[in-house]
Amino acid sequence: MKVNFCKSSLIFSIMLSIWLSTWPAYGLAVDFYLSGFGTIGVSCFDNNNADFRRDDVPKGPGRTHRCSGELDSKIGVQGDWTLTDSLEATLQLTAMHNSDDSFEPQLTLANLRWQFADNWKMRVGRMQNPNFMYSEFRNVNYAQPWARPIGELYNTLPTFLHDGIEFLYSHRINDWQFEYHMGLAQSDFQYPLSNTADQLQVNIQTSYLNISASKGAWLFKAGIAPSRSTATSQMVEGILSSLRTAGETALANDIEINDSPYTLYSAGFQYEHHDWLISGAISTRPTEGFVYHPTAAYISVAKHIGLWTPYIALARLEGEMDDAHNTLNPITQAALYQQVDGLLSSTHDLDRTSLIVGFARELNHQMTLKVQANFIQPDKSSFGDYINHHPTGYDFASPGTDTLFTVNLDFVF
Repeated sequence: MKVNFCKSSLIFSIMLSIWLSTWPAYGLAVDFYLSGFGTIGVSCFDNNNADFRRDDVPKGPGRTHRCSGELDSKIGVQGDWTLTDSLEATLQLTAMHNSDDSFEPQLTLANLRWQFADNWKMRVGRMQNPNFMYSEFRNVNYAQPWARPIGELYNTLPTFLHDGIEFLYSHRINDWQFEYHMGLAQSDFQYPLSNTADQLQVNIQTSYLNISASKGAWLFKAGIAPSRSTATSQMVEGILSSLRTAGETALANDIEINDSPYTLYSAGFQYEHHDWLISGAISTRPTEGFVYHPTAAYISVAKHIGLWTPYIALARLEGEMDDAHNTLNPITQAALYQQVDGLLSSTHDLDRTSLIVGFARELNHQMTLKVQANFIQPDKSSFGDYINHHPTGYDFASPGTDTLFTVNLDFVF
């Protein structure tokens, strides 16, 4: 995902790099640790009339190419500095498939961490969005039980990088360890509309509070993220202008996403004991405007058997659009009706169910082979969260079951 962040974040990153490089000149000891991660993979999708989507990338395996190495392949390098007993810094650079269809390396982490009290930490800079169970290492496929994060849930929040400030507070109550994760952040990015060549320019201002509780084999997490978004494109602006010229101001206001509020609610759990790993999560995101209002959930079970870990997961995504309906007359306003209908259909009807079956084989302590099959059943009249649909070949009214087959080699170093 290529994210166009504000200039202040880039300035912060440059200043952080310069500051870290000159720190030893002041006679202060600095501990430095270099690490990395990556995935070499190939995925094949058996639908000739659409591409499988991941986050906000403009294409995938399927209609464009039956098989592709672009879906999961990536390489990341991270530097961690221990500056003092209470101050740390991180820089991370990752090359992966971006929204502009390139593999240009992106600055995916750049932050300072300060422990200013026994149970309090502050982070400032570029960070991962913390709303889901695997958010902190969403890019590191090696650290996850599947070939990639389960798209039904994780694709509802493709903006997993943001710039801001956050606070973490931890404490114990009897045998339970609690952590409170709260912050303010913003991000700017591009998101492709599912059946057009257009891209939305999106700005999101968010606040969030996530609470996790762990005891023994159990981990629970819940969060809330009140946010505001602005999303526009040349096509959208043209439609809004035409509607207002035609006196359809109410419909234009329903479609327009300009500082529109929404709230993401999320919850999840994990149980890891005696070679079993069971996890599940659910999220919902009521949103104003013409965008999709998703509710997603999954349940996953994995079993370690020596070096092998077979796993299975079931995921469901469904949603609706409550705030924007095409109220134009399809006969007397045919041309404008078709434009509005095309816009609305580009961002909804993504409902689907996926069965995920696979196994991981540990090759050594730093490398794992994963083989996975996703069996995807879009609902009737659903785009299935795919992209690049064939205008006539894709059976929108009654899609069949599609299969995505993946072989990935995940590694850390």
